[in-house]
Amino acid sequence: MVEEPTKPSLPTQIARYDVEVQVRDKAANIRRRPGEPILNLELSLSGYVTPDNNCPRGEVLRREDVLKHSLFIKILFNNKEVSRTVTVRLGHDFRVRMGQIFNLQIFNWPESIKLQIHETAGYLGTTLLAEAFLPIPETTVLTGNAPVEEVEFSSNQRVMYDHEGVGSDVPFSFEADGSNKMAVMTSGKVSYCVSWAVG
Repeated sequence: MVEEPTKPSLPTQIARYDVEVQVRDKAANIRRRPGEPILNLELSLSGYVTPDNNCPRGEVLRREDVLKHSLFIKILFNNKEVSRTVTVRLGHDFRVRMGQIFNLQIFNWPESIKLQIHETAGYLGTTLLAEAFLPIPETTVLTGNAPVEEVEFSSNQRVMYDHEGVGSDVPFSFEADGSNKMAVMTSGKVSYCVSWAVG
């Protein structure tokens, strides 16, 4: 004789109205309304920065190390170096402002314009961080009407520190138990303007 399976008990009754209110409230809070601008967050140093003497030792060491790093850019035209920027120290906001203009008289049509981003750290010499190719401008883009554009770069070098800096290509976690590890790479943007001069 086969016993019949026991019937499961009925689930608790759902308060449909309460669930509907929760779903509508959540959707209203996280949904971007039509015409509402898309927000792009940018880190800036406009706020209060904790003075070094109020920071833990690891943060002070990280800040001191940042100030040892400098960057310069080599400009290559048709794979030949034609100029380079001055070497500028990396700021606390991880920005470098070079603000230089390079004039180049050419005899051959450009095949490529390439930037090589180099880093110097103290007395350890120079390291090529990354290369970035710039588009050759149309002949109608003249000095004065050329837009300032940005090109992104990324480095695949592994960099580890003995202070609290994250480094590059080094797994780290925001969790107390060390789970959900991630690794970030050294990356950035270069603002530039390329144009043709008249005469």
